[in-house]
Amino acid sequence: MKVIKSMSVEELRELVSGNNSYTRTTFDPRDENARFFIDDDGKMKFVIGSNDARSLTQDAYVKLGQMVGIPGAYTEKTPNIMMVPHMNYWLVNRGSAQITACSKEGTVELFSKGSVIPVRDDLIVDVVEEVFGKDLRVAHVSQDACRSSYSIVSAETTEPVRVGDMVQSGVSILNSYSRQFPTTIAAYIHVLSCTNGAVSTDNVFKMSMHGGSEEEYIDWLKVAVQDAKDSIEEEVQRLQNMANTSISSHLSDNLESFFIEFGVPMSIREEIRSKVIDGRVTSLYDLYSIVTDVASNSEDVLENPVLSHRLMQVGGSMSAHPQFCEMCHRALLN
Repeated sequence: MKVIKSMSVEELRELVSGNNSYTRTTFDPRDENARFFIDDDGKMKFVIGSNDARSLTQDAYVKLGQMVGIPGAYTEKTPNIMMVPHMNYWLVNRGSAQITACSKEGTVELFSKGSVIPVRDDLIVDVVEEVFGKDLRVAHVSQDACRSSYSIVSAETTEPVRVGDMVQSGVSILNSYSRQFPTTIAAYIHVLSCTNGAVSTDNVFKMSMHGGSEEEYIDWLKVAVQDAKDSIEEEVQRLQNMANTSISSHLSDNLESFFIEFGVPMSIREEIRSKVIDGRVTSLYDLYSIVTDVASNSEDVLENPVLSHRLMQVGGSMSAHPQFCEMCHRALLN
């Protein structure tokens, strides 16, 4: 699953529409009516009830094992015929009261805990359009049933940070059809000159309800998206302040402290160092631009949606904490 740099709202709607076609079946794994077996052709099947036998994807099979406590790497390496007794035993004895199987055309593609209905991505898009208007674009998209990540940007919010740098703003969304983590809305900044993105780490709104109706989801989304929109002026002001924060005299010390304090992954530090050496870095905003450029445009990073989003959050953390100690040149997070 690679990050897609840009698409229209209509293209995003088409991309996420597949999650709306699942058939959801909730079952109690403790009653022994849900089980795995190997059919006559040697294929793994999953039975819900007395005669509802379904095929399942490898990913769904591995993730269900993880849900009942079996490490994914072990499941993947162990022959199916040897795993069946283990999977069936732990389905009954793990203690989960409800699991939901999500299927398409008789094949289980996803399991999720409980019976809670998901927060649909098309509902989120509807609310963003209601709050921000229709002149929208979508950036940095990665999507599957377990994890949707995308940012929706409004062309009506164009503002300058410094000469030559215009930004637009919107919201960044993290969502999971399988409810593996809470739906999260955050303020988002998009630099037009290089299509860099940064995700706020201050103005973040996580859904705390564990279940609800679509109407309740929509009510929460409207509040969260509006709150994120209301915080955008603050986010832009932070960038303008960063442009006036000099770091050139102690750049090496600042950079190493920045890596440590903001938790920049080791795997990407060398690429950032190289860009800092090759570039003209005189302000904290210059360093911010390099980090968000790597997050948004590096081919290696775009192959890893979680890493891309993490680096955009690092950019948001930099704008929220733009100070360095004058004595030791360490980034100050408080």
